[in-house]
Amino acid sequence: MRKIIFWLIAALVIIGVFVGGRYLTYYRGSYTPPPAPDLGVKIAESEKLPTGLLDVEPIRSRGMLLVDQAHANNFSNDELNVLRDRLSARGYDHEFLTNTDELADRLKYANAMLVAAPDSSFEAVEVGPIRNFVDKGGRLLLISDPTRNDVEHINSLAGHFGVLFEGDYVYNLVENDDNYRNVILRDFAEDDLTRGLEGVAFYSACSLAASGNALITGDENTISNVESVGNHPDVASLTSDDQVLALCDLTFLTEPYNAVLNNDQLVANVARFLTSGQRTFDLSDFPHFFSSSLDIVFGDSFLLSGHLEQAVVLKDALFATGRKAAIRDEEDPDTDLIFVGRFKDAEKVNHYLKQGGISILDLEDENALADTQARAASITERESDILEEEDGFVRGRIAIEGVGEFEQGGTSLFYLLQEQGHNVLVVLTDRFETTEDAFELLDSGEFAECLASPHLAVCQTQEPGEPLGPSQRAEKIESILIVSDDDSRPTSDGSTAFDAYLAILEESYLVSTWAASEEGETKLTLDDLQAVDAVIWTTGDFWDDAPDEEDAELLESFIKKGGNLLISGGFIAFDWDHTSFIEKVLHADYLSLEDQRDITLEAPEHPIARGFEEDQTIVFVIPPSEETYAPNAIAPLEDAETIFVRGPDSEAEDEASVLAFQDRRSRVAYIGFPMFLMPEEEQARLVNNVVRWFGLPEPEPKETEEPAEEEEPAEEEKPAEEVE
Repeated sequence: MRKIIFWLIAALVIIGVFVGGRYLTYYRGSYTPPPAPDLGVKIAESEKLPTGLLDVEPIRSRGMLLVDQAHANNFSNDELNVLRDRLSARGYDHEFLTNTDELADRLKYANAMLVAAPDSSFEAVEVGPIRNFVDKGGRLLLISDPTRNDVEHINSLAGHFGVLFEGDYVYNLVENDDNYRNVILRDFAEDDLTRGLEGVAFYSACSLAASGNALITGDENTISNVESVGNHPDVASLTSDDQVLALCDLTFLTEPYNAVLNNDQLVANVARFLTSGQRTFDLSDFPHFFSSSLDIVFGDSFLLSGHLEQAVVLKDALFATGRKAAIRDEEDPDTDLIFVGRFKDAEKVNHYLKQGGISILDLEDENALADTQARAASITERESDILEEEDGFVRGRIAIEGVGEFEQGGTSLFYLLQEQGHNVLVVLTDRFETTEDAFELLDSGEFAECLASPHLAVCQTQEPGEPLGPSQRAEKIESILIVSDDDSRPTSDGSTAFDAYLAILEESYLVSTWAASEEGETKLTLDDLQAVDAVIWTTGDFWDDAPDEEDAELLESFIKKGGNLLISGGFIAFDWDHTSFIEKVLHADYLSLEDQRDITLEAPEHPIARGFEEDQTIVFVIPPSEETYAPNAIAPLEDAETIFVRGPDSEAEDEASVLAFQDRRSRVAYIGFPMFLMPEEEQARLVNNVVRWFGLPEPEPKETEEPAEEEEPAEEEKPAEEVE
């Protein structure tokens, strides 16, 4: 009995120790959190702002935000958590751009882009794709913050969209969030981006000037530290047809500051802005205009069997972009389509081609012959002689309304038709080799280099088999157009040497002139350039950009069609570095800007060097400004020849300064300095030589056979004077 009582007592003690130990070890009461930090906003009860709007049921869409981190951007990924959550709720993904070389390719499928607090500037080669992206409906969010970045870097991009971030900060001594630089803003324009806002707090705000609509403005007590800005500064604006949003604070987006006043509502509104754009796609965005599934159809089974391997490679490439492609023998009208055929198969897709104004004409086509006769009747007698010799399209024509006519031989045609969510890409070629080239052009994206319009590309990769159609290049120079490109920024003298060109040429040729500064919004057309035998385009000491983007495209088309062009100026290569213009028009590489005082003849045998002495150095004259110019030092591409180099008194001595390019259709002379720096006599000789070279026939190929060796006479037969 005693043993039982002992064990019962022992058991109770053990249980008590266990229970008591848990009680002493683990706290069993409720948790009372510490008070939330006071962020300093003192708002009366009657002024508390509504919090119920936000994005309670956000409209879901499908898209991608590209976040720039390739320009030393001064923010962490975590600081974007609030915005990214909002975007995710609306069906958007995001990607970070860390390499500027990938910018153009990433923008092909992006729907929106964020550039915040960059600490390095945007180059011209980057701005172009971003402008193109915005033109297609892409949304762009620009954020500057005076505590994180210098405005010069973001303005290198923002300036192209009519936005200038000021290098200032704004403050309010009357109403603020515990610090005069933490400004409270209550003045909002009526817009979707300000919906539901009665007050927001910006914590490191700057001011901005924009050509669009100001969204958020400070009151009379909100002042910039830059005197010229004054009070009532704008801190948020919409520009570029409401496609670009500029904000002067990053902190309000981040935790915990997004919880202050209506900041969270503003974040939701920004997310709505980024995800509600109507992004369009064109041919250069291949393959991102296609939906998630599509068919690849060939014109016939022989074509499929000959290119099956390339078709499979294309199918795999489409799959890598999230698209499922099937190779089929016929079209499904409800499915996106890539049609690959020969020009003879055009009838199968003629209902698509007609919508693009595209006609595929055989040589026997009566309409084609009638059109040729009509064109022949409308040109001069001299041109008619050339037409009889050269105007035979070898395999037929591709006639495109508003663009022109192209040879079918050796050509690949890419045409994109988009209607009611149905995307059709028609690829037509003339033979096996050209079809192989077409697949390679699609794979590399190089078809974009021969775009004739946003939805059409015509690429000639093979010879037609016989001589091509007529060249626009005249074999006798009679008429010349001199273009003074003087509507951009001058450096010192503000001269294009236009008067010098005119004085040199007007007595010997029929000269017409065009001064950009006098023509205003009027622009030259390809017909204007092709109406003369040669074009002289002079920019002198003008730059940024001279020529501008529209004129650069015009000159590129002119050369592609077979024009004679003399182009001169000190800073053209600098303005167009890393573009197709510098490659296809100037045929040069840009090296640097270096002082130049003279040039030296490098190629005395070239027709442009006629009358100059071998190794002659020409010393530049002193311009009216008496300044030494630092024009482009350039290098020729493989297809160009250096005629003059920089002389011994110039920096970058022996680098190219005058280049010449020629093929069977076009000729280009590129003078890489302002022509007014040359003495008048040498100016006239160089210009006249270039114009004469434009009209010279192609040089005959040199004989390759070696002459037979003459037998050396026997010693007794040598002339007497050779015998000692």
